[in-house]
Amino acid sequence: MQRARWNKRLQTLLLGWFLLGCSASTELKVRYYRNPAELLSSKPILVRQVDSASRQLADQVRKILAGSGYRILQDTEITAVMLEPFGSGQVLPLTDYTEIEVRLSLDSPRHDSQTGTRKVNLQDCNYLLEKSPCSSWHGEVRFLTSRILREAKGELLIRNANQDPVPLRFSVSVSSSGVLPASTNAELSKALNDALRDLLKGYLKQNISESTGLKIDALAHDLIQGKLYEAAAIRIRRHEDDHDAYYYALGYIEELRANFSGAREHYRTGEKDAERPQLFNAAIKRLGLLKTQQEVNADS
Repeated sequence: MQRARWNKRLQTLLLGWFLLGCSASTELKVRYYRNPAELLSSKPILVRQVDSASRQLADQVRKILAGSGYRILQDTEITAVMLEPFGSGQVLPLTDYTEIEVRLSLDSPRHDSQTGTRKVNLQDCNYLLEKSPCSSWHGEVRFLTSRILREAKGELLIRNANQDPVPLRFSVSVSSSGVLPASTNAELSKALNDALRDLLKGYLKQNISESTGLKIDALAHDLIQGKLYEAAAIRIRRHEDDHDAYYYALGYIEELRANFSGAREHYRTGEKDAERPQLFNAAIKRLGLLKTQQEVNADS
């Protein structure tokens, strides 16, 4: 019984600190996305590697496209392997789809090395001597630096029914150097991912981050980042005195909840006596973009 009373007191104290406690302030940054400038395909997409060497690249393509909202079909070769024990053969999608054939050509690692020198100051001391116990002289150290260089070429061949295939090509090179050069696998994977994103950037969602210059309660900011929007709104209402930050933060919270009418109401109210009315005007325009994108995505 006593423990239950202490737990209740602790909950009351924590709630009181949450509602009334002060914290530092931090800048509010707005994050949203724009739909791709052009759709790669409105149909489901099947990504197929031409050989085992292209598997990693195909996996990266699937992950990138899925992250932008494209529907990715399971690889039919993997499906066939899974169904083989049941006596079934190759399985193809029953609906129309876009196929992306992925090919990666990876050159064998190339090695080279070069020698170098570095000047050093050498010293020898005998502290048993009373006078001039140390003697010094200049010298050079010779060393050998090795380098591993790897190059790769990739191709994405986009196939749609009754259309000519569309090839997209890129190439990357990575290197590692040192007395004992490290493996280039991690650098190569990152270079391939960066090259793919650059190659497909016109077909991908654009993640946008904009600075508002407004300072809000740090705890409220953390709650927004953690998607605890109701709690964040309570903190803003109880702790935010600045007019612009108050209404903009409440509007942004509703924007994140996809309550565009509620967000517009806060932005409109804040715009009336704002020191920076252009900030609220830009937010209202952004709501129009997000609402249009929501309708387009719902219809697709």
